Amino acid sequence: MRLRITWKRAVRRDDVDIRPLRDLKHGPDECYINEVQTCAVQYVHPTRKLLDFVACMLSHNDPTKAGEPCAQKVGTDWGVLNRCSTGPEGTELLYEMGLRTRGHQPPIKYVPWIEVNGMHNVTIQERAQDDLFGFVCELLEPETPRICKTPSPYYCFSGHHDFFLDQLWPTYGKLEEHLHVDLVPFGKAHANVVNGTITFKCQHGPGECYVNEVQTCAVKYVHPTRKLLDFVACMFRQEDPTKAGQPCAEKVGTYWPVLDKCSTGPEGTQLLFEMGKRTHALKPPMESVPYVQINGVHNDTTENLAEHDLFHFVCKLLQPEPPRVCSKEPSLCPDCHDIFLDQLWPTYGKLEEHLHVDLVPFGKAHANVVNGTITFKCQHGPGECYVNEVQTCAVKYVHPTRKLLDFVACMFRQEDPTKAGQPCAEKVGTYWPVLDKCSTGPEGTQLLFEMGKRTHALKPPMESVPYVQVNGVHNDTTESLAEHDLFHFACKLLQPEPPRVCSKNPGSVRCFPN
Repeated sequence: MRLRITWKRAVRRDDVDIRPLRDLKHGPDECYINEVQTCAVQYVHPTRKLLDFVACMLSHNDPTKAGEPCAQKVGTDWGVLNRCSTGPEGTELLYEMGLRTRGHQPPIKYVPWIEVNGMHNVTIQERAQDDLFGFVCELLEPETPRICKTPSPYYCFSGHHDFFLDQLWPTYGKLEEHLHVDLVPFGKAHANVVNGTITFKCQHGPGECYVNEVQTCAVKYVHPTRKLLDFVACMFRQEDPTKAGQPCAEKVGTYWPVLDKCSTGPEGTQLLFEMGKRTHALKPPMESVPYVQINGVHNDTTENLAEHDLFHFVCKLLQPEPPRVCSKEPSLCPDCHDIFLDQLWPTYGKLEEHLHVDLVPFGKAHANVVNGTITFKCQHGPGECYVNEVQTCAVKYVHPTRKLLDFVACMFRQEDPTKAGQPCAEKVGTYWPVLDKCSTGPEGTQLLFEMGKRTHALKPPMESVPYVQVNGVHNDTTESLAEHDLFHFACKLLQPEPPRVCSKNPGSVRCFPN
């Protein structure tokens, strides 16, 4: 798709010319999508509705099936678009798009290709891809509309957002005893000092600067690191991070008035200024964000490994004696361990407002009842039975679900989960004596027995663990999707209106608040 934008300054409107290109690079499906969108250019008006329709299609997991639901969503007639895109009219319209594209001067060398006021050059392309909103506002000076002077609550998080939520946050959750994390929330901002007064100009406007100050103050005041990362992750998951500080502080259990006073006063300004000095002193200089240093070293290789698989990269660096969590053959149900730490726990962290999680810690155990006495035999021995009882008691007593999952994740990360109950309970802030009394007494036995009855009543029967049900359904397809990419599977099930955290920019452009 090529986007050409022309601003008619006299009438203050955007003239957006969208040209889908017929290109077999991505196969027949792309051609069909191009025809649908070309027909939309012809029939869907005004431009706002056209862009809503295209955006809806692009955000769909399978754009080839998105035409009808997206047409209904924006209020346009799918019958017209369907008839056009599957008939000779769509073919002719797309052919005309091709003629316009191939006849373009200068020749189009890459996509997206962006023109502003009929002009294209590297500067325009980079500015438009980096911060189109701010770029447009500059072009509309000196009489810019009011919205240009108001911090936008929306941010493009394709770089730092993804790295933090997909790599850093879950990796620290697994390896926190082995990692020291140093966050520097400054990014590509600029600091100016005039007559002793410090001001900042951020890549995505004043709202980004405010978020930077909140997170910089959090670096100073929110401890331990686990709580700090939970706070930042909470902010990143919100639709408007500028309004997320107080609810996220309350959620992770930190005192918001301290952060608020810091971030809106001279202390936050000075702290962020120091972050800026650290950023500008980086060697090699920062060219893009996120900028990742491992043991003080930054290069393309380490950054690429960190951005794509930080967990295994860190495990490799911890050789020759990596922690047990790095091993693919841990005791006590290795597959349960993997799906919990790699899929369920991080996915719930991103989508907790949209998920209900029901843990059944029984697996392939067997219960025996002799003269009213219940005993268990577990696949990996008595230690597994004990861990099952602890976690079963946690299901009853540890709330909310976020804390329960943190507790279970903590146990799974330890070298010996049978000894992890008390330290993990203390770590997540739950009362261990309640869990201890439950798990070592008749209550835990009865609770685990009930878990066993639920397990043996499953339809279809459980043949392997973990056994995953999604919306009450279990089959090989859902289990495979859940085990390999639960986050995107859940996002797909939340269509047609998935939460914002499900949206990812597939391109290479990186724009982010920090």
